[in-house]
Amino acid sequence: MGVKVAITVIDGPEKGKSVEFDEGKVLVGRSRGEIRLSDKKISGQHCQFVIDGESVYLEDLRSTNGTFLGSQKVAERIELNNLDVVTVGLSRLSVSIVEQLSDFKKANTPISEVETIAKPSAQESPAKSKTTPIEAAPRPVDTDLPPEGAEYRDTGIQRIDNLINDEMSAFSKWDHPAMGDTNEATGGIPKIQVVLVARKAPEGVSQVNCVGKLTTIGRKDVDVRLNDLDLSRKHAAIEIVGGTKAFVRDLASTNGTFVNGSKISYQELKAGDLIQIGQSVFKVQIVSV
Repeated sequence: MGVKVAITVIDGPEKGKSVEFDEGKVLVGRSRGEIRLSDKKISGQHCQFVIDGESVYLEDLRSTNGTFLGSQKVAERIELNNLDVVTVGLSRLSVSIVEQLSDFKKANTPISEVETIAKPSAQESPAKSKTTPIEAAPRPVDTDLPPEGAEYRDTGIQRIDNLINDEMSAFSKWDHPAMGDTNEATGGIPKIQVVLVARKAPEGVSQVNCVGKLTTIGRKDVDVRLNDLDLSRKHAAIEIVGGTKAFVRDLASTNGTFVNGSKISYQELKAGDLIQIGQSVFKVQIVSV
């Protein structure tokens, strides 16, 4: 068993619907299939996702209105990559692919047994690189929008709707109940630190060092800001609970938080886990402190 795939509807009548599979095929259609959509532009049997060995493929099933990978119309079987977006009718489907699934299952061990990373000595100096780690710090004074060149996932009405939802969530303390009393939620002096090593991230980001009991990540008003417009203003948080356990919490984000390809609301982290937020993917490392 090599890969695990999650197909999530990110636009359309069934927005938020998600299906996971690690073998065989998943059919998308209006009248039948594992992913049934009420979108009237979709054929009865429209397209299918196929796992073949270590690869994932997309096939159009002679649909009336076609299947598109990005802006490319799919004429024959085409291989997919992690974070690809497929358009069928008026609906858009996000593809999350987790490679080496067996490695993730092995990583699901008690935190005392997981691999830790030796803390560097004071004499050691980091290797020179074009990218630099991000340290959680007081909220930076910065512009409200990412710089030119940031990737936009949505345009027009959909993008405006996402931004409005983010702004409105800032006025409700109930959106993020665990944020009210962080000392109670994450009690205990941290004995570990979470390091998120970038597998796919905005330019200039090599890793994120989550310092302290609570580190918030998002587009604005957070400890760690990422120039990714698929992120909500306050998207996710890394928490250290009881001093020895690490968790990730989704902060009612628009596009969700994923661990190893599965959409989560709150989940314990293990060394080797993959976290996907927006267009960014990070591998989890646990550091003893």
